Amino acid sequence: MSGAEFRTWTDTKGRTVEAKLVRVDDDVVIVEMKDGRKTEIKRKVLSRADIDFLAEYGGKGAADVNLDAEAAVPEKSARIDTKVFKKWDQPFQFTGLEIDFDVLETPHFLVMSAGSVREKDTAEGAEILWHGMAFQHPSFARKWEGKKMAIFIIQSESDYNAVGAWYADQLRKGGNVAEGNNLALSWPHAVSGVIGLEPAQAVEYNLFTHTRCFKADDPKRLSGAWAPFRTHCLSGDMLDLQMGGVSGFGSAGFFALSNGHSYYKEIQLCDKTETAKVNADAYASDEVKTTGGFEDGRRWAKTLKDLIRKDKVKPSIDALYRLKLDGMTPTDCVMTYAFSRYLQSTVGRLANYATLCERVETSNQIPEPVELAKIYGFDSVKAFEADWIAYMASSSFR
Repeated sequence: MSGAEFRTWTDTKGRTVEAKLVRVDDDVVIVEMKDGRKTEIKRKVLSRADIDFLAEYGGKGAADVNLDAEAAVPEKSARIDTKVFKKWDQPFQFTGLEIDFDVLETPHFLVMSAGSVREKDTAEGAEILWHGMAFQHPSFARKWEGKKMAIFIIQSESDYNAVGAWYADQLRKGGNVAEGNNLALSWPHAVSGVIGLEPAQAVEYNLFTHTRCFKADDPKRLSGAWAPFRTHCLSGDMLDLQMGGVSGFGSAGFFALSNGHSYYKEIQLCDKTETAKVNADAYASDEVKTTGGFEDGRRWAKTLKDLIRKDKVKPSIDALYRLKLDGMTPTDCVMTYAFSRYLQSTVGRLANYATLCERVETSNQIPEPVELAKIYGFDSVKAFEADWIAYMASSSFR
């Protein structure tokens, strides 16, 4: 692409403009729209893709970005135009399952609802999270060209369980008998899960195959644009889509990155977590309880700082890479949050994080700790780890 070609520019509020670059004057970018009018955009509000474009085509000063500045939170300032959301006249049905889903279409999602639920809240929250990912990951929007992600919201427990049983049966029919049997056992006890659409239906509706299902038996769980649990789940789903799949031999570290990112976005955007994996009352350590606990995310940073300072916890990147859901303690969970927050805490680190996600997509594996350290500019895991620990001791970790 030439610097003089028209392209889409995006700011932190989600506003876009089709324009071509004219020049960069210090911290202001001058662009020309298709009608010939020129406008100015402050460079600090532009997306990572725009910054990369300026670094290549903007001339003097275009790449002068403060890499140590705290990373922007575009989700907080995003303005979603809900007037473009469109209700479908025809319902959606899974093949062979007689449940009618009302459909609300947004620019990037089909929100399917069964029962008396506020699907508009979920639609708006999903679009805000999409904007955050697209703003910070230059390749994210390209993955969605011509496709949308489906989100199912199901009020009735029997309908929710029927969808889980349907997908368990699909897995068995596809030869994944053990996975199907495990899903059939676990699904009724969960309030959210991921299923795969039939390939033919995914093609028919231009959808990604994997989709998120929420049980909406508790209206509070999904109400408002900033519902913590929904933010947690959809943030993880979008990161997984950005990174792509990982092979069995390259999966070490994937759980820590995915789990940590989900908690990071939930706490960063909602100021608390309601995702029930951490419960201070179920944790035997008095040390955790007396420092405030790990109950809802508001005191995670302070509690972890105190535990590290008192040498009760020793942060380890190698230990993070070995984590799995089974056997994970509350401290392990909070450690994944601390690591993900560190990885995305500044403009420079966020750029490295985008590089990390693209590396995973192309290699289908998580980089070994020493390779991850190199992505972040360190010669050794020890130096990388020391920088992470210093971050957790700073006022930036909260």
